Amino acid sequence: MIKRGTILMKVIKIKVKTIIVTVLILFCTIPYIFYFIGVLGFQSDGIVNGRGIKIYTAGFLKLYEHYPTFKIDMGRTYYILGMSNYDYIHEVLYYYSSGTMVNSTQNGNMEQALIAKEYFEKGVSLGQNDNYYINNLNALINLEMVLGNTDRAFELIMNAKDSEKEVIYQTALVNEIVYYGKQGEYDKALKLCEDNEEYLPLLKRYKNSINYLKGDIDKIEVNDMYEGIDDIDKYNEELSIESRKNRFLVSANILKDIDFIRPIEIYDKVEIDDDINFGEITGRVTVKGKPIANTAVFLNKQYGGIGFNPENGRIDFTFRDFKESQTVYTNENGEFIFKHAFPGVDYEIIASIPSVFGDKVSRRENVTPIILKDGEKVNVDITLNDEVKVNEVKTDYENDEIIIKYNEYPEAYSYGLVIRVGAVGMSVNELTDKNEIKIPLTKGSFQSFAIRGATEDENGELIPTAESYLGSIDVNKLYINVVAYDKEGMILSSSSTPIEVKIKKKKLNRGEKLILDYKIDEGYDWLCEKLKSEPMNKEYIYPVMRIAYERGDIQFGDELINRLEEINKTGFDKKLREWYVSE
Repeated sequence: MIKRGTILMKVIKIKVKTIIVTVLILFCTIPYIFYFIGVLGFQSDGIVNGRGIKIYTAGFLKLYEHYPTFKIDMGRTYYILGMSNYDYIHEVLYYYSSGTMVNSTQNGNMEQALIAKEYFEKGVSLGQNDNYYINNLNALINLEMVLGNTDRAFELIMNAKDSEKEVIYQTALVNEIVYYGKQGEYDKALKLCEDNEEYLPLLKRYKNSINYLKGDIDKIEVNDMYEGIDDIDKYNEELSIESRKNRFLVSANILKDIDFIRPIEIYDKVEIDDDINFGEITGRVTVKGKPIANTAVFLNKQYGGIGFNPENGRIDFTFRDFKESQTVYTNENGEFIFKHAFPGVDYEIIASIPSVFGDKVSRRENVTPIILKDGEKVNVDITLNDEVKVNEVKTDYENDEIIIKYNEYPEAYSYGLVIRVGAVGMSVNELTDKNEIKIPLTKGSFQSFAIRGATEDENGELIPTAESYLGSIDVNKLYINVVAYDKEGMILSSSSTPIEVKIKKKKLNRGEKLILDYKIDEGYDWLCEKLKSEPMNKEYIYPVMRIAYERGDIQFGDELINRLEEINKTGFDKKLREWYVSE
């Protein structure tokens, strides 16, 4: 008979072996699970919370990087980890002449830029035989250009041109052309294109881009598809030959990481008279006093619309003609020049600032629009200052108001707000010279702000929407920026990130319900009757005031505005009078 203790010892030994084997299996397999999650996430186009899934899954590669086990494919790992940081800073912010800004998904910061740079350098250090060497090299060159380290970028390009590997040489060649294009050395870039376009046909696209930057519009080869082609078979054979010549660089999938103006093949040409006397616009791009090099500056006809580059999702004006839209890059001192500004065109200047420099800054407003006379020369500096720092935003339901407190801004003469409700935004400028602004509420709702709009009645006639009278009573959150103005009423700076403020939706009274049902006269009469007994009830005043203005009864509207100012004591209602009355 086997003793019970012996059986127990055998069971324990088996369990210990099982645990050891399990631990070893997990130790060996877990890092590769991390690796594949990170890689698959990077290749995914999915979006979570407005950001690519790859931003989140890159964390698994970070674990893989530091896991104490045998590593594979570290060049790819370093590239993905670098790009997960670079994707934040590779965003650009678009600053308009008016001082307004179009936000990217999220501002980056210098710390992330340096982390990305470190990973790309690690990838390059693995040597030219690594499968992701050119991806890391190309990303590093372009990151150095973004950061303004032009000399370092050029050094990397020249070293790569000495490589015996064709794909590395081609990568260096394209980046050298882009380098000269951004530096304004257009003739050098064009010569490289012309000398090598037979060897690498995709350089024709970059040649078009350089001619666009230079202003030689007649030399841009427009893509007319099959127009003028007599022999389709021969044409297809030529395309096949070009494809084979481009195959190394195209398959490397690096062109998307190069920030440059392209494509121009469907660019609209414009007839330029020989005797036209162009104007000239110069300027300098600075952020907190630091010049920003190698960044795109757009000269754009106002109200002409914009497009997006299909290759990188950036704002792009190259699908318009040269009279309406031009682009240049800044030099190492942040300086730019438009030599072919057409006289008489209503231009605006839009600066494309890498978001790594756009964290907590705001553009100082320029004189806009920019309309030049024949041969006129003007200077328009693009100055980004520190943002207005907001300390507190509070919804005070007891006093029925929103209170916004912020630091006083140097040289500011007054302060105002930009308020956004849904897709509608409005500037309320020069509200106060103090470091506090109050916005009136009505029973916790934003009735003091009306979204003006129009709809059709049963006869097809345009009439104001009910919301035009009632205010933003159905809104439960709004977004606010604080703006600082100088003595001339120009924007000095603003808070860079919109502040979300949560508010209440309004419980409607009978008069408001009638107006919402487009029984305007009945609702108006009901509210006016209520005002007789409660003349200082702003719940009744707001819709009556707006209807009065809409009907042209300015005197009554002004009387009601004065009542609101007496109740709210904020100056807000008086400023919004401009929203209702055009004089």
